Amino acid sequence: MKLFSWFHKNEEVKSNNFRMTTDTQPSFIVTTSAKKNSLYVKEALNETNELIIKHYHIVSYESCEVIYLDSLVSQEDQFDLNTYLAQITSRLTMLQLFNQLGAKRFYEASDIIQEILAGNTIVFVDSLPLCFCIKTSHFKQDNHHQSPVDHFVKEKTENIFQLRKHVSQAQLVIQHMNSDKNGSLTLVYRKGAADTQVLQEVKRRLSTLASTKALTTGIVEEHLEDFPFSPFPQFMKTDRLNPCISHLLKGRVVLLIEGDSQALILPMTFLAFYETHKTAINHCNKKKMLLPPLRLISFITSVTLPSFYIALVSFHFNLFPYILSSIVKEALFFVTYSPFLETFIVELLIDAIQEIGVLFPTPIGKIIVLAGGLVIGDLVISTDLISRIMLFVVALTACASFIVPNKEMTIAIRLLRFPMMIMATLFGFAGIIICLCIYWLHLSQLTSMGKPYFSFNTSAKLIHFFKKSTRSLYASREDVKKVKK
Repeated sequence: MKLFSWFHKNEEVKSNNFRMTTDTQPSFIVTTSAKKNSLYVKEALNETNELIIKHYHIVSYESCEVIYLDSLVSQEDQFDLNTYLAQITSRLTMLQLFNQLGAKRFYEASDIIQEILAGNTIVFVDSLPLCFCIKTSHFKQDNHHQSPVDHFVKEKTENIFQLRKHVSQAQLVIQHMNSDKNGSLTLVYRKGAADTQVLQEVKRRLSTLASTKALTTGIVEEHLEDFPFSPFPQFMKTDRLNPCISHLLKGRVVLLIEGDSQALILPMTFLAFYETHKTAINHCNKKKMLLPPLRLISFITSVTLPSFYIALVSFHFNLFPYILSSIVKEALFFVTYSPFLETFIVELLIDAIQEIGVLFPTPIGKIIVLAGGLVIGDLVISTDLISRIMLFVVALTACASFIVPNKEMTIAIRLLRFPMMIMATLFGFAGIIICLCIYWLHLSQLTSMGKPYFSFNTSAKLIHFFKKSTRSLYASREDVKKVKK
């Protein structure tokens, strides 16, 4: 029972489209002190760096506070509003201006925070127990002719706007770092969900970053890594919006860099690279549990399958069934190279074709990969450079590596194959086992920002697999009858 209660306590609530609504704010009535009201708003929004508070004098004894989020407002509308407010000389002209702008009036904190997160501007006036809300939102009306923006750009302000648009929570903190250096950094996280130790460690390491460098995602990643020489990626780099939103909701930190269209997500675990945002929003619990293990099996297959073939052909040929052994002998009879050289050459060719496909634009790259694979495969078989079985093994390996959803992890798989192929050539199955043990030990000692890299929560996932999905009471007539009884 303790296990089930612990799981229900720690289970995350996910939205179908990853759009979060504003959190419930504590009850607060607007007072007659504009400064006190602005301090409350600043505290409710966790003193985020993008919160702008401007002070204007109406007359000698009255003033007003203008509050808005810099990344969510339209800069043109905000400039016009600031120009109008600077010219106000009395309360009467101010009220006339607000009426012309169609300002709304609010009295409670929950409405005020919600309007600020929607991109509007709030104005508090001394001696008035209310606030004025002026529409300055940067949000645009959705048009079915336009595709939604689901990727980052090089402008950091636009990226923050997209995150605020999809995660409209008061707990979302935007903190700017290294503003006086080339390529300023911005930390994005949810207060209460992100680990405070990780945040302190990230800020400490970023404070030691050299100011003479033009910062990019690669430079920052190299500076923050615990194990820079490890083949496994310790952070996730992405230019997509949905993965960042998904990991923000899970309590991770997103690092944005000015002039770079990629974001850095940290800290990461090994299994987190095999989860996608599409898996998280899938309504079927069974698919959520089956897809990550399938990707994990593909990782093991893509790393060990070429080595397994080399060990079987070189050392353990007697493990083949009789009929299959005759087929393998016939296929290898005219091949001039050893199994290791045969596998090594084909792996290099496959990696070269994949890199060519990455360098070219997407439509051309796919054509080059398909045509290059067909032509090279036909030539090497017709000239007896490799066997048909070897080509089949390499094709299975390539397909398994394509199932892995992360590019950095795919590169790690390519690097991990070659040491295992050498060990399989020297010692057979014993070499494969030794190499797997070395990889396991390396994964066990890896950390990402001080957190264990090879950690996962099996109990919660197993309970989630067998947990019955909740349905509305009107889902079936039987449910309605049970409720009436």
